[in-house]
Amino acid sequence: MLYYLISESVTFTREPSNPTIVIEGVNSSRVLLIWAFSLGKGKMLESVTIERARPGENSRTTIATRPSANDSFIFARDTFRTDYGVRLPATLVLKRVQRTDDYMYFLTVFYSDSLRQGQAEATVSVVAFGKYQNRTLVPRRRMIFRVTEWKTIQNHDSSLM
Repeated sequence: MLYYLISESVTFTREPSNPTIVIEGVNSSRVLLIWAFSLGKGKMLESVTIERARPGENSRTTIATRPSANDSFIFARDTFRTDYGVRLPATLVLKRVQRTDDYMYFLTVFYSDSLRQGQAEATVSVVAFGKYQNRTLVPRRRMIFRVTEWKTIQNHDSSLM
Protein backbone atom coordinates (compact mmCIF):
# COMPACT_ATOMS: atom_id res chain seq x y z
CA MET A 1 0.00 0.00 0.00
CA LEU A 2 1.36 3.46 -0.90
CA TYR A 3 1.41 6.10 1.84
CA TYR A 4 2.08 9.78 1.44
CA LEU A 5 3.69 11.94 4.10
CA ILE A 6 1.73 15.17 4.33
CA SER A 7 2.84 17.27 7.26
CA GLU A 8 -0.33 19.43 7.39
CA SER A 9 -2.47 16.33 7.83
CA VAL A 10 -1.31 15.44 11.35
CA THR A 11 -0.21 17.89 14.03
CA PHE A 12 1.52 16.51 17.10
CA THR A 13 0.26 18.72 19.93
CA ARG A 14 2.16 16.88 22.66
CA GLU A 15 5.29 14.71 22.61
CA PRO A 16 7.49 13.21 25.34
CA SER A 17 10.74 14.95 26.28
CA ASN A 18 13.41 13.92 23.82
CA PRO A 19 15.55 12.40 25.08
CA THR A 20 13.66 11.10 28.09
CA ILE A 21 16.25 10.48 30.80
CA VAL A 22 15.53 7.62 33.22
CA ILE A 23 17.64 6.76 36.27
CA GLU A 24 17.04 3.30 37.65
CA GLY A 25 15.53 3.51 41.13
CA VAL A 26 14.74 7.23 40.84
CA ASN A 27 12.20 7.68 38.03
CA SER A 28 12.28 4.22 36.44
CA SER A 29 8.81 2.91 37.23
CA ARG A 30 5.74 3.88 35.26
CA VAL A 31 7.48 6.23 32.84
CA LEU A 32 4.83 7.83 30.66
CA LEU A 33 5.51 8.59 27.01
CA ILE A 34 2.50 10.71 26.06
CA TRP A 35 1.71 11.82 22.55
CA ALA A 36 -1.30 13.83 21.44
CA PHE A 37 -2.17 14.65 17.85
CA SER A 38 -4.90 16.17 15.78
CA LEU A 39 -5.88 15.36 12.24
CA GLY A 40 -6.33 17.96 9.53
CA LYS A 41 -9.70 18.81 8.05
CA GLY A 42 -11.23 15.89 6.17
CA LYS A 43 -8.68 13.36 7.50
CA MET A 44 -9.80 10.13 9.15
CA LEU A 45 -7.73 8.06 11.58
CA GLU A 46 -6.96 4.63 10.15
CA SER A 47 -4.59 3.17 12.79
CA VAL A 48 -1.79 3.94 15.23
CA THR A 49 1.34 1.86 15.82
CA ILE A 50 3.93 2.07 18.62
CA GLU A 51 7.33 0.52 17.90
CA ARG A 52 10.78 0.42 19.46
CA ALA A 53 14.34 -0.01 18.21
CA ARG A 54 17.81 -0.02 19.73
CA PRO A 55 19.93 2.99 18.80
CA GLY A 56 21.80 2.42 15.57
CA GLU A 57 19.58 -0.49 14.50
CA ASN A 58 17.38 -0.32 11.43
CA SER A 59 14.85 -2.96 12.44
CA ARG A 60 11.88 -2.04 14.61
CA THR A 61 9.74 -4.15 16.89
CA THR A 62 6.03 -3.43 17.08
CA ILE A 63 4.84 -3.11 20.68
CA ALA A 64 1.17 -2.31 20.12
CA THR A 65 -1.26 -1.33 17.40
CA ARG A 66 -4.55 0.49 17.46
CA PRO A 67 -6.18 -1.10 14.39
CA SER A 68 -8.82 1.62 13.89
CA ALA A 69 -10.14 4.83 15.39
CA ASN A 70 -12.77 2.88 17.34
CA ASP A 71 -10.41 0.27 18.80
CA SER A 72 -8.13 0.12 21.81
CA PHE A 73 -4.47 -0.79 21.49
CA ILE A 74 -3.61 -4.47 21.01
CA PHE A 75 -0.21 -5.77 22.09
CA ALA A 76 1.86 -7.38 19.35
CA ARG A 77 3.05 -10.02 21.84
CA ASP A 78 1.57 -11.03 25.18
CA THR A 79 5.04 -10.77 26.73
CA PHE A 80 4.94 -6.99 26.20
CA ARG A 81 2.17 -6.74 28.82
CA THR A 82 4.84 -7.29 31.50
CA ASP A 83 6.95 -4.30 30.45
CA TYR A 84 4.42 -1.92 28.91
CA GLY A 85 0.99 -0.46 29.23
CA VAL A 86 -0.88 1.50 26.57
CA ARG A 87 -3.61 4.09 26.93
CA LEU A 88 -5.78 5.98 24.50
CA PRO A 89 -5.32 8.10 22.59
CA ALA A 90 -1.53 7.54 22.40
CA THR A 91 0.34 6.86 25.65
CA LEU A 92 2.98 4.20 26.22
CA VAL A 93 3.69 3.32 29.86
CA LEU A 94 7.15 1.89 30.53
CA LYS A 95 6.42 -0.12 33.66
CA ARG A 96 9.97 -0.74 34.87
CA VAL A 97 12.95 0.73 33.04
CA GLN A 98 16.37 -0.81 33.66
CA ARG A 99 19.77 0.53 32.66
CA THR A 100 19.85 -1.74 29.59
CA ASP A 101 16.56 -0.33 28.27
CA ASP A 102 17.93 2.31 25.91
CA TYR A 103 15.40 2.42 23.08
CA MET A 104 13.97 4.74 20.51
CA TYR A 105 10.18 4.67 20.48
CA PHE A 106 8.14 5.49 17.38
CA LEU A 107 4.50 6.51 17.21
CA THR A 108 3.11 6.25 13.68
CA VAL A 109 -0.31 7.64 12.82
CA PHE A 110 -1.94 6.29 9.66
CA TYR A 111 -4.77 8.35 8.21
CA SER A 112 -6.76 8.81 5.02
CA ASP A 113 -9.01 11.21 3.19
CA SER A 114 -11.19 10.72 0.15
CA LEU A 115 -8.18 10.69 -2.21
CA ARG A 116 -5.26 9.00 -0.50
CA GLN A 117 -3.67 7.49 2.60
CA GLY A 118 -0.81 8.95 4.58
CA GLN A 119 1.22 8.61 7.73
CA ALA A 120 3.04 10.81 10.24
CA GLU A 121 5.60 9.75 12.80
CA ALA A 122 6.98 11.05 16.10
CA THR A 123 10.09 9.64 17.77
CA VAL A 124 11.48 9.75 21.31
CA SER A 125 14.70 8.34 22.74
CA VAL A 126 14.72 6.86 26.23
CA VAL A 127 18.20 6.92 27.76
CA ALA A 128 18.48 4.78 30.90
CA PHE A 129 21.15 4.96 33.58
CA GLY A 130 21.93 2.47 36.34
CA LYS A 131 20.99 2.79 39.98
CA TYR A 132 22.45 5.53 42.04
CA GLN A 133 24.34 4.49 45.13
CA ASN A 134 25.41 6.29 48.29
CA ARG A 135 23.03 9.14 47.42
CA THR A 136 25.22 10.08 44.47
CA LEU A 137 23.61 10.32 41.09
CA VAL A 138 25.31 9.24 37.90
CA PRO A 139 28.34 11.49 37.43
CA ARG A 140 27.36 14.48 35.29
CA ARG A 141 30.21 13.88 32.82
CA ARG A 142 29.03 10.31 32.12
CA MET A 143 25.43 11.46 31.73
CA ILE A 144 26.41 14.18 29.24
CA PHE A 145 28.51 11.65 27.30
CA ARG A 146 25.60 9.17 27.01
CA VAL A 147 23.12 11.85 25.90
CA THR A 148 25.66 13.19 23.38
CA GLU A 149 26.23 9.65 22.13
CA TRP A 150 22.46 9.24 21.64
CA LYS A 151 22.18 12.50 19.72
CA THR A 152 25.09 11.49 17.49
CA ILE A 153 23.41 8.16 16.68
CA GLN A 154 20.08 9.90 15.99
CA ASN A 155 21.70 12.46 13.70
CA HIS A 156 23.53 9.67 11.85
CA ASP A 157 20.31 7.64 11.49
CA SER A 158 18.29 10.61 10.25
CA SER A 159 20.95 11.46 7.65
CA LEU A 160 20.49 7.98 6.16
CA MET A 161 16.80 8.60 5.41
